[in-house]
Amino acid sequence: MKEKYMGNKKIWLEKLRNTRGRKNINIDIEKAALLIIDMQNYFLDEKSHAYVPAGEEIIENVINLTDLFGKNIVKTKHIDSRERNNCMLRWWGKLIDESFAEIDPRITKEGIIVEKSRYSAFWNTNLNDILKKWNIERVYISGLLTNLCCESTARDAFCHNYDVYFICDATATYKEEYHFATLLNLSHGFAKIVTAEEVQNEKSF
Repeated sequence: MKEKYMGNKKIWLEKLRNTRGRKNINIDIEKAALLIIDMQNYFLDEKSHAYVPAGEEIIENVINLTDLFGKNIVKTKHIDSRERNNCMLRWWGKLIDESFAEIDPRITKEGIIVEKSRYSAFWNTNLNDILKKWNIERVYISGLLTNLCCESTARDAFCHNYDVYFICDATATYKEEYHFATLLNLSHGFAKIVTAEEVQNEKSF
């Protein structure tokens, strides 16, 4: 059964109302980049064992957001390392099937593709170098999975001194409770929690 939870967005935002992540928000896409995390067939193709039903709820928002950021778009692609001592393999017991590794073809906007082998898009990649070259000061995070790769990337972005904006209805995972737990944690110490509509309207508050 597909779990639809984006309809509870207003409830999430109300619960987050008094957190740092929902105060003094200044949405500005100048010197900003959109990170599209792991929107791959592995998570978006129903034939994959790792299919995320909620991915279908966010993909339109992700696509619409790509029109705002010009060339400042980074798409990540998770490719599991085949090293012997691989913590991801030890934890999950299997590697991503390479036949599902490609980014969903519905996301047609061009962007730099960064391959990664851990949750965070900053770990052992050139993502930070790309952002510095573009003179990026803030990142807007979208994609899959909220509580794993998106959250890890948001935390590392903060530690790399970027202002982090986490788009709550352009990120998704398997369960609403995982999704909201990430929003709550990030809003306390790492990121501004925003909606796709707020970003598109550059709504500050």
